[in-house]
Amino acid sequence: MRPIPMESSSCYTKRLSRGCRLCRKGAKMVLLVTGKCGESCYYCPLSEAKKGKDVVYANELLVSGDEDVIREAEAIGARGTGITGGDPLLVIDRTVHYIHLLKERFGLGALDIAKRLLDCGVHPPTVYFPLIVPEALMIEPTETESVETLDGFVEALTSIAREAVENPALLHDAPHASPVRRLDEVKAARELKVTAG
Repeated sequence: MRPIPMESSSCYTKRLSRGCRLCRKGAKMVLLVTGKCGESCYYCPLSEAKKGKDVVYANELLVSGDEDVIREAEAIGARGTGITGGDPLLVIDRTVHYIHLLKERFGLGALDIAKRLLDCGVHPPTVYFPLIVPEALMIEPTETESVETLDGFVEALTSIAREAVENPALLHDAPHASPVRRLDEVKAARELKVTAG
């Protein structure tokens, strides 16, 4: 295994995670959800302004509301967020709130993946079942599916996962190869138009 040369004469011998690669590019926001923590680790990097205090920072911006988090993510062109503290689990409701806020504004969902599968020539899976599991993809291959078909599905999902990082707009705007683009699904459900051919 060859070491990967890094800045400051440091080296790392394994593949960097996607989050670490985004961070090295400056494309990842750091969201400190609280400076509170029940531990006192000698290596804690928090400054005195944050350590032990119930404060929220998006990068180095003191957050006073949700709009500050969104504005900072947009300002740096964030393609990911690392949630940190203190201990984010001490303020779990706040942590979950910010995850939902960022996911709703910037994230990709099961519907985006299903629509992009259409462009790959794959029939998309059911995305709203069961309703108790948000963002579920129900993939149900039958025993008659060939190994080649299943491998093609895995390749399509792998490609979509790569696109989600490199060009999320491809998923947000999918399908591209279908004669019908994204439907207003609420309107389509309320104003059903059935035709017999």
